[in-house]
Amino acid sequence: METTARQRILAVDDDPVIRQILHSVLSKDYELVLLSSGENIRPLLEGIDPDLVILDVSMPAITGFDLCRSIRSMDAYMDLPIIFLSGHYEDRDVLQGVRSGADYYMAKPFHSHELRRVVNACLNGKIRALYKTVNVRGF
Repeated sequence: METTARQRILAVDDDPVIRQILHSVLSKDYELVLLSSGENIRPLLEGIDPDLVILDVSMPAITGFDLCRSIRSMDAYMDLPIIFLSGHYEDRDVLQGVRSGADYYMAKPFHSHELRRVVNACLNGKIRALYKTVNVRGF
């Protein structure tokens, strides 16, 4: 009997409560790798090879925006779906997130069913158009 590999999600958030919530919400359906910091992301990405990344915006060592730009600068991960989860949800924050390369920007606190819906849509390529539209139009 052949088993299908579960899709792998890398989540980076410095808050242990958020990491626990992500584990509770996503680990049943996805292979989940949880990190408290995104420092030295290059070797981590290569070792983990995620299908999707979830990032916090405000972290002590490196911001989620910088982390997202770093990921987007790597040829192998230019099209990797990236979701921001953030307590910062002003228009300028969302725009900065999309400009840095995110596919979706969600506010904290979030509903578990909404997170699952967004993760599924990103993994199925249904949300990718937002990032490309913003970059092409230069907003």
